[in-house]
Formats: sequence, structure tokens, C-alpha cells
Amino acid sequence: MANSCEDCASTTCAQLHSYVDECKLSDGNPCQECVQMAKLDSQISQVQSQLAQLAQKRRALKTKMNQRHEPFIHRLPLELSSQIFVHYVHQVYSTFDPKEASRSSHAKDWSPALFLSSICSTWRKIAFATPEIWRFIFIPLLGYDPDVDLKIRLLNDCISHTGQYTLFIGVFQFQLEPNPLFSRLEEKLDTLVPLFEAIEAVACRSERLALWGLPALAMHYIIPDDTPNLREVQIVEAFRYYDDWDRAVWWDRGSISLAGPLLTNLEFGSNASSLLDCSDIEWNTLTTVTMSAITVTEGFDILRQAPCLTSCSFVFRSGYDSNPVNPPIIHSSLENLEMHSDPRVDFLEIFANSVTLPSLQELSLQTWTLPNMEPLFERSQCQIRTLTLILEQVIPEDSVLKLLNILPSVKHFTLETSNARKPVITNQFFESLRDPRFASSGASAKPPLPNLSSLSYTANMDFPWPAFVEIFPPYNDVAHAAGRRPLSKVSLKLKLPKGAIGDHGVVARLRQIQQSKIELVVTDLDGKGLF
Repeated sequence: MANSCEDCASTTCAQLHSYVDECKLSDGNPCQECVQMAKLDSQISQVQSQLAQLAQKRRALKTKMNQRHEPFIHRLPLELSSQIFVHYVHQVYSTFDPKEASRSSHAKDWSPALFLSSICSTWRKIAFATPEIWRFIFIPLLGYDPDVDLKIRLLNDCISHTGQYTLFIGVFQFQLEPNPLFSRLEEKLDTLVPLFEAIEAVACRSERLALWGLPALAMHYIIPDDTPNLREVQIVEAFRYYDDWDRAVWWDRGSISLAGPLLTNLEFGSNASSLLDCSDIEWNTLTTVTMSAITVTEGFDILRQAPCLTSCSFVFRSGYDSNPVNPPIIHSSLENLEMHSDPRVDFLEIFANSVTLPSLQELSLQTWTLPNMEPLFERSQCQIRTLTLILEQVIPEDSVLKLLNILPSVKHFTLETSNARKPVITNQFFESLRDPRFASSGASAKPPLPNLSSLSYTANMDFPWPAFVEIFPPYNDVAHAAGRRPLSKVSLKLKLPKGAIGDHGVVARLRQIQQSKIELVVTDLDGKGLF
């Protein structure tokens, strides 16, 4: 029978405490299990040492492979290689989707500069010699226990390579649950204070700040008072909803300062009303404003306070203040207006009856009801060049045509009704747009949109093809007759009942149109070509 351990009275003492030197059996020798464990540990140590040596050899070999297999970039002048890197990083930045990137922790999503510098020693030298690529700094705060020290080191490392360039900084805080407890978020934010202070120390060099999922106190830490280079601020999902028993985020009025001599673009991506209450905004320099979930009155206030606005986008929500303003507010510089209204109240019509916009050129409406916009156009005497209608439910075709008839200056028209459950646009719509040279078959001599050059239509297929193809000139008429509509680009995204165009005659006519000077694209809702 094997001797038992004096400490634990077990012959398998290696599972319970240290072995060899510490294992004291009654005869003074280590037990068999402890001896075997010591041998295994010795073998593991040898293998780990061999693995480290192999990994070092692999890195050296990988560097030689990169030099041999990628001679193109190694032979390029540094200036040209740097421009390639700059183009790549700008492409990543322009298509960056924080929510999509939050599903990945890959460096090429969050830090393309770090990704490029990690490929090989040559690419690292190019990256370090290209300060422009390091100015885009995105900081993900995923989960409840982000590695703050590591993020501060990476932030400072990126800053050290930027030279004198201004910075594009984004801080993106995402929760694991759709309705997280505020107490857990509060604990997380407490641990993030050193990171926020590190960001604030360099934020005076920021040209753009993007802040996602942060309450006012956190944003107050990040946004400095002195922002001489700041041109754009984006704040998204700043106010989150939490369980009632766990209390909500409280907003401190006036705690966020958004100002600077160069600040021109401001976006509040959600719960803008709360952000407006807790922000001190310098409106005089702003030229582009995007506001989600604001009241109509808040929209009026923005127009009054921001005299230099050229573009604004408003998503209106229900509120207690929904009365028109009289006399109407005159805003002389606004050129581009996008509006999305709550389905319960026709805020768009209230807004249209309360403003005069003489410089308006681009108008986009996403709505459940098409408001009467004629008073706005009569007062403003503006020339609308681009019109976009996104209709969320059934709206009479006559209402759409009435709007088009009072806007003969429109050159670019986009119509989307794919969310509507019932047909919105039928043959009546396209028959009204028929080319005047089809007058013998009933076309109007003065159809709407006489200056139309591009048409984009997304919807179910609720019209016959003959009505559509007659918006184009007859295929054998190549003369630029007086009054001909200058239509040069048409895009259709359709949901067909059978998933394809079955009429060969229609297909032939569409191909004839494509062979003319008109760019015609017909696809299904997923972008697949239908002929």
C-alpha cells in the first residue's frame, strides 16, 4: 500500500498542494504523482522555450516572405506608398459603421493605421512615415470591463505619429444588453475617467468628434472648452433608457459646450431634445445641422439661432407645441432641407406654413401623409432642383402629382414607396409623365417635371410596363425636339410579382432605351438586374 502524505493523508497529493520539495511523506520521499508532475512541468517548460524560438524564426521568415512576395510596394517611392496608405485609411473612415464594427474586434475596423503597421517591417516604416493615417482614432468601449490602460497607451501611440495634423476622434460605448442597468454603466464610466481625461488632453486638436452611447457627464469630460480646430460634432444614442427601479441618466443643463470658430457641422443622432437642453451651442457658425426626435418648436428655434445654415435635417416627434408660427420665419441661406414626421401629427404641414425659404433647392420628405406645401413655395419663390419623397403608407397619386405640378424646376426626382402595404403608384402616375410626343395616345402636351433629368423609383411593381416606357421619347425619334424632357438617367428598384420581366417586347424596348443616351437600370429590391 502506498504511503500517505503527512499533510493531506492522500497518495494523490499533487492535486491538493505543491509537490516534490513540499510533499512530505512518512518516509521523507515525494510521492509518485509529484515526481511525474515535476517531469511534466520540465517538459512543458522546454516546449514553451522551443515554441518561443519557433515563433521568433517565423516572424523573421515572414518578413523575408513579404519582401519577396510583395516586391511592388517595396519598389515604390515612399511618397507613393504613403499615398496608397492614405487612400486606404480614408476609404475605411468614409465607410466606417460603428455598430457593424462593434461585432468585430479586428484592428482594420477600429484602427486601420495600426493594422497597416502590423503587416511587416516595411509596411511599418511606411506607416510611421505617413502621419496623416494616424489622425483617425476610433476607441471602442465594448462590454463592462474595457482595458483602459491599454486604450490610453494606444491613444498616445497614435498621437505620437500624427505630427501636426488635426484629429478625427470617435468614442463608441456599446452595451451588451439592449436595456442595461444604469448602475452597471455608471461603474463602467467611473473606470473610464482616466481615458476621458487622456482624450480631453488632445481633443483641442480635434477636427471631428464622434461620441456614441455616452451620458452628458462623460461628454463633458471629453469635449474641451478650447476647440480652435473643431469643425464637426456627432453625438449618437446619448440618452439610453434603463429599468425604472435602477434610475435613469440625468442630464445637467448646460454641461456640454459646443463651440469653436470653425464649427460648422452638428449632428444629434437621437433624443436631440435632451441634448439641446444640456448643451451650450454656438449657432452662428453652423452651416449643417442634423437633429433627430425634436419638436417643431425646437426646429423653429434652430432656424432663428443659426442664420448661416445651408443644410438641415429634422426628425420631428410628438410634442405639446404644435402651432404654426405667424408671421413665418424667414431663413435666407437654407438650400437643403430634409424632414421626417411623426405619423400621428402632420408636423410637416405645420413647419411648411411657418417658414419662408427663398434659397431652398433640395427638399426631402419622409412622411405618412403628404402635406400641402404650396404655401411654402408661393411665399419662398424658390427653385427646387432635387426632390425626394419617401412615402410610408398609401398616399393618393393625385397628391403626388399635385406636388410635382407646382414644382416645374425639379431636375432630380426620387420616389420610394416600398414600405407601403398597398399600391401607391399605379399606371396613372407614369401615364401623366409620358413624353409629349405620345399625344396621339393621350399624353399631355404639358406633363409635370418638364426639366427632369434623373428619376429614381423604388416600390412594388404596381403599374403596367407600357405606361412606364412612354416616359421616354419614341425609339425612332432622335431629334432634340422643342419641349423634350432632358431625361438622361433612370433607376428602378422593383418587387415584381413573378421576380422577372416576362414580356419579351418590354425587354426589347428597355434594351433599346439603354442603347440610347439614357442610362437605365432596372433591378429588384436587392439590386439584382431584371433583364
